[in-house]
Amino acid sequence: MGSVLNFPLYVLCNWWSKYWNYTDKELLQTVDHFKSMNIPLSVCIVDMDWHLTEVPGHDYWYGWTGYTANPKYFPDFESFIKQLHSRKIRTSVNLHPALGIRPHEAQYEEFCAWMGIDPSTKVTIPFQIENPHFAEGYFKILHHPYEAKGVDFWWIDWQQGTKTSLRGVDPLFVLNHNHALDFARDHIKRPFTFSRWTRYGGHRYPIGFSGDTVSTWETLAFQPYFTATAANVNFSWWSHDIGGHYKGQEEPELLTRWVQFGAFSPILRLHSTKNEMCVREPWLMVQPYQNAIAEAMRLRTRLIPYLYTGLHQNSVKGIPFLTPLYYEFPKDPMAYKARNSYFLGRNLLVSPVITPMIKSLNSACTEVYLPEGNWIDFNTAQLVKGGRSIKVYNDIESIPVFVRQGTILPLSKWEDSDDPNGNPLTLIVKVYPSDHAEYTLIEDDNETIAYQKKEIFCTEFSYKDQTLSIKTDKKAKAYLPFLRNYEIELVGLIVKGDFKAEVTETSTIIKLPGMDITANVTLKFSSVEPIDQHALKRKQLKKALANACGDVNLKNEILSAYDQGTLDQVLKKHRRKRILVAMVRAMTDY
Repeated sequence: MGSVLNFPLYVLCNWWSKYWNYTDKELLQTVDHFKSMNIPLSVCIVDMDWHLTEVPGHDYWYGWTGYTANPKYFPDFESFIKQLHSRKIRTSVNLHPALGIRPHEAQYEEFCAWMGIDPSTKVTIPFQIENPHFAEGYFKILHHPYEAKGVDFWWIDWQQGTKTSLRGVDPLFVLNHNHALDFARDHIKRPFTFSRWTRYGGHRYPIGFSGDTVSTWETLAFQPYFTATAANVNFSWWSHDIGGHYKGQEEPELLTRWVQFGAFSPILRLHSTKNEMCVREPWLMVQPYQNAIAEAMRLRTRLIPYLYTGLHQNSVKGIPFLTPLYYEFPKDPMAYKARNSYFLGRNLLVSPVITPMIKSLNSACTEVYLPEGNWIDFNTAQLVKGGRSIKVYNDIESIPVFVRQGTILPLSKWEDSDDPNGNPLTLIVKVYPSDHAEYTLIEDDNETIAYQKKEIFCTEFSYKDQTLSIKTDKKAKAYLPFLRNYEIELVGLIVKGDFKAEVTETSTIIKLPGMDITANVTLKFSSVEPIDQHALKRKQLKKALANACGDVNLKNEILSAYDQGTLDQVLKKHRRKRILVAMVRAMTDY
């Protein structure tokens, strides 16, 4: 099948992409608005209006293909890209190459000369990517000049069939293959494309674009299953239109749940069709949706060290990064039936919210199957025994995510770094201990193919015998900070030792500032005690009751009964309050 090549780290952060005829100033204002909300972005896609689309005497579809920067919206295209780069934002532009090169293009005469065509004929030069001579000019004349101006990668938005002049040759596959080869021509950059599905083997040219989806709950409900099962052909790196593309319905709750799914999916790319009311800007949402979307996008950036290590493992070891549950539990029949759940890496079990909230509870109910073992709720730090299905209630702030016990999870405290999309100055290290836990974080220069020669930096974390160890490579790298801060969080535990620590409701936090990047660290714990799980459960129950609609005395009676150990009797007494009782039983069952 071939291996998945590493792509640059910036691909894993948040993308802005909307089919809209933005001016350069409007796009920069949009990017700056995200920053003003403290939401990191790494990519700004410019859809087809980057080039001339309105050609006198021709209809809309004539402008579908284009290579001439549109002076109406981008009077200085190169300067616009430089301004994006100064904000540490990369860019890609949309390609619909099927209609060939037409006489109105700035590159027409040069391409005619390349192909041996008289430009005075004003004929359209047909698209022939299967023709090696055409393909060479396609890159040299139409693409390399824009790359020299700063275009970082290309969006191959092919929609015009599977045939070329050569029988059995699919133009989209050839486009991906040739773009990847051309992108790697300097033997430095990592070759990748952003493209529609190229059929089997397309995993070698990530990133995949899953197409124009309808904005409905049904579409959202299908995407976790679609994304996970794509691992069966080693296609892990899908980019969905987060929020859906068109038609359907537009509502803040649906967009919020889609973004939360995006935070725990391969690529988070906000997108929609050219409709002003297909709103993807978080700041146009009312509360609490605005905050929930912003927090999901911040969390996405926090996850980058974990995501990037997963990318490396996918590339070097062939291990798909996002998989169905049966990859980890092949002998468990229920793992094959859990369509809405998947593993992100080996350690995070994710079950996105795919239904609207129950109005009387202001929470959504999601059935989650947890395989055998112990799991920790990522949002609450509650310990849950697996081997069963549970019902999880989430308000608009979160979705069900469970961490396998024995996990060490590296996260980026991106706020401490000049570039939120780079190797972090401060690592948050979440430890979910069992008898033994270990994890190797992989970092590199994030841009070049040097990783293929094992030019990487490994940091090994382990927990065993009440000791946490950090072991690093001994040679500092230019792409890493000389000094690194660690914030170690032992989730669900109260630990003591010869160090300063902060104990919270859910964990113990140990801060180690200004550590030499090559220094090894050993923390020995003199005592280890579990956090009071009863108190954690009570806190979540109280929050859920507070947000539910209902009689205040009834809610107080339920909470008091939980404290007194008489909850079952009280719930039987109020069994006609079916929806509320079901939530309380589910929340106190695990």
